[in-house]
Amino acid sequence: MRYDYIILGAGITGMSCAERLKQKEPDATILILEKESYTGGLSRSLSYKDWQLDLGPHRLYTPYQSVEKYLKELLKKELLTVKRSSAMYLHDKFVNYPFQVPNLLFSLSPIRAMQYMGSFLSQKLSDLRIPANSPGKILQEFSYTGYLKTRFGSRIAEDVFYPYAQKVWGLKPENLSSWILKKRVSSPNLSALMSSLLSSRQRESQVREEFQYPRLGMQQMIDRMEQRCRQKNIGFSLNNKASLLKRKPQHWEVTTLQGIYESQRVISTVPITEMINLTNNRFIREDKKLRQSFRSLNFRKILFVYIFLSRSPEDFKSWYYFPRTDIIFSRISNLKLFSEEIGPPHQTVLCCEIPMAMDKTPDSNTEDTVARDLEKTGLIQKEEIQDAYCHSEPFCYPVYDLIFEAKLKLIFQYLSRLTNLISTGRQGLFHHNNIDHAILMGWRAADYCHNSGFIIDLPRWYFQTIRTFDRFKIID
Repeated sequence: MRYDYIILGAGITGMSCAERLKQKEPDATILILEKESYTGGLSRSLSYKDWQLDLGPHRLYTPYQSVEKYLKELLKKELLTVKRSSAMYLHDKFVNYPFQVPNLLFSLSPIRAMQYMGSFLSQKLSDLRIPANSPGKILQEFSYTGYLKTRFGSRIAEDVFYPYAQKVWGLKPENLSSWILKKRVSSPNLSALMSSLLSSRQRESQVREEFQYPRLGMQQMIDRMEQRCRQKNIGFSLNNKASLLKRKPQHWEVTTLQGIYESQRVISTVPITEMINLTNNRFIREDKKLRQSFRSLNFRKILFVYIFLSRSPEDFKSWYYFPRTDIIFSRISNLKLFSEEIGPPHQTVLCCEIPMAMDKTPDSNTEDTVARDLEKTGLIQKEEIQDAYCHSEPFCYPVYDLIFEAKLKLIFQYLSRLTNLISTGRQGLFHHNNIDHAILMGWRAADYCHNSGFIIDLPRWYFQTIRTFDRFKIID
């Protein structure tokens, strides 16, 4: 069967793109192919006994009025406003995070507080000797380590940010790019933290004190997005993984587990690293650097360990960060504090995230290790645990090594040769972002395809349009 558009992946970006295309082209035939038996991707919820369990702390907030309007139309009165509270486990204490200078310094021993401030001031004095736009300054801030050191001083960077980075991305911080740090708004530097004490507007620009959340969990949002798509005659084919994309003179031939489809245009939201196999052609076979670029781009998967307790969710904060390397999880979210209705009353579930390499298999005793580390931090007593559930999810975090941008440039140059096929979304563009950004990426792809006429101007998509996505800010 032939379609005007085939979209690969039924996550938020894929469904947003499909609905936007239907708004612009009501008569267009659109099919969404999804390899799993469900929609929503990383933003869905898991059903476990009487619980709806999100894959980590999904929060809805956006500076974009168009997205805010869309979310309100989608969820209406089901959109809750939730107060945020988060902390970091630092030197055997929980410190409010994003950091507030008085709380941070008073939570530390006087000697350590002086070391942190002394390290920061020493770094500032050292930076005065390097002109702001000099090659030396640019090189210094190219890596994750250099960027953080110049903004917080070496002591805070070494105690907090470096170990956390290694847990999340699996690389030593000196081998990570500073790109991801430049996208984060909260805690840009110690000076900004101090400024936020004097200005409520400054603090609001760095951290959101409230967020919105669907009353029944993220699955409620996913189900409504799917429902809206189906009401507009957008087709879904689940459990149907695309295995090959082949360019024909007038269309794309998409081979899947269930058969072969034809489409004038293909919009992919699958991980960009999968495109080497999906579009296996002579350009890839003949270009060694291109093959190496595809194969050396890495993602991290996350093992989610859900710990169920017979305690009030009010006993805990919304979420916690754990930079220490002797604690197995990097982050915990208290999902019941987002909405009481995701599970049974008078119970709590803590979602513990353990980032790991894509090819790593979790240990059989991981649940016991999580319980032990939770007890070590003082959050719970091991005997309070009623139940535990594990689930792993691939392609969660793009790994931004020092040369990832050079690899992406080669890959984008290759993809720009593939007429009427574009890649978009967090995984499709190797672009870490929030839920509102995922919606915008779907809309932008739909707008681009619609406005480009029959032949999509692919170089402009990859080397101009998606550069606007670099302005997205991840607000903690």
